[in-house]
Amino acid sequence: MPTPIRAEDAGPTVPIDAPITEARIRRALVAVAYVISTYGEVEYLPLMERLEAELERHREGRDAVSRARAILQAHAKTETA
Repeated sequence: MPTPIRAEDAGPTVPIDAPITEARIRRALVAVAYVISTYGEVEYLPLMERLEAELERHREGRDAVSRARAILQAHAKTETA
């Protein structure tokens, strides 16, 4: 019989209105992957795929913010030159 996930293994509880972070998405992805691989619960595959897509979008969004900041910094330098 598979080892059940214990509450202390799931990590800290997070308020529902807490911001979505890469770490939260990764923890959720690990939990869903565990359920799928341990129990064969294939009905969770769409959730795993959604979390993978959300993780990618989160990473892209962070990169977009970094690019936006770089554009503003470059613009500020040309305005003061």
